[in-house]
Amino acid sequence: MPTLAEALGPQPQTPQQGSPLHDALAAGTVELSGDQTVQFIPYCRTILPIDGWAFWLNANLLSPIQLAQHGLKSAGPVAVPGSLHYASIGVQEEDQSIVVRKVDFTAMGPIGALAEAQPSVLWIATWNVRPIGAASDIIGSFRFAVSSRSAYYEEAGISHLVGDAIYPVFEQELIDTLDGFDLTSRVVSNSLPIWLHLLSGNPPFPAFVTSNVPPFPAWLVPANQSPPYCAVEIEPRSIRSYQLAPLIDSVGNHWDLTEEHVRFTLYGLRNAQAMDFVDYLYQCAELTDLFGMTERPVVRDEHRPQVELAVLAQKKIVEMKVSYYQRTARDVARALILTIVPSFQVNYGAPR
Repeated sequence: MPTLAEALGPQPQTPQQGSPLHDALAAGTVELSGDQTVQFIPYCRTILPIDGWAFWLNANLLSPIQLAQHGLKSAGPVAVPGSLHYASIGVQEEDQSIVVRKVDFTAMGPIGALAEAQPSVLWIATWNVRPIGAASDIIGSFRFAVSSRSAYYEEAGISHLVGDAIYPVFEQELIDTLDGFDLTSRVVSNSLPIWLHLLSGNPPFPAFVTSNVPPFPAWLVPANQSPPYCAVEIEPRSIRSYQLAPLIDSVGNHWDLTEEHVRFTLYGLRNAQAMDFVDYLYQCAELTDLFGMTERPVVRDEHRPQVELAVLAQKKIVEMKVSYYQRTARDVARALILTIVPSFQVNYGAPR
């Protein structure tokens, strides 16, 4: 989901309030909305170094120095006047039955504070549902985020912000209190911690070829990340066990020899650098006992065009099949905890 700052884009230096067009539209918006105001609360992106999983921490949990790192002057909410409309759609699926709310919020002017924040900041709003004609009674509420801004006419100075209410399965990714928030256990159940560990730039062995390509979990690459970088995807349906049953040792440890299909998407690398990346993977397989290769990696070029530029991005794919013990992935996660979590607590708002 884009942040609100990305959806808004650059805000005009001179607001359009006072123009006949803006005043007419604003007057109609106020009349329709009953002079509504929506409170947007900032949340800051927080990454678990163990497996790269992303959470959003309420800005109230951060220190002033940490707020400044995210481009925030304070952790307080921002009140935005405008008119909110939403549609409710019942959805019944195999794994959930929910009400999906599509939100359209019309803001009557530029939202400078929200647009100036960095991409690591997400603004979440809460809407209180009231009966028709009731000013104080609240019968329910929901939180929503903005994913896009529809057609914007700068002369009018009116923004139409569109997004969905927060789905129930994503509520636990928004952290409002650190009570019960576990910093030390990984989320994923695959080999991702192994790749984040080995590609971190500090190989656990004397390497004749190293990789200096920052790794990120697929789907969780930071906003507007510049090359070079690598996105690691574990094909969910490729995971299978080599054993009829896992081995449970004398102290209760679970060992299961597992095979997975791993895809590395590389940006910003030329051929020689991509081949160094593959050679580094070979070293990791030979010099550590973290994984083995059941299908060797091969580099291939992928076409990603941008029609405005008439060029192709420097995109390459490296795929392979690996075997590993799922217990090994947990051990690697523990090693990452011991080396990374202290700095994680300082930089990303652990209890003070």
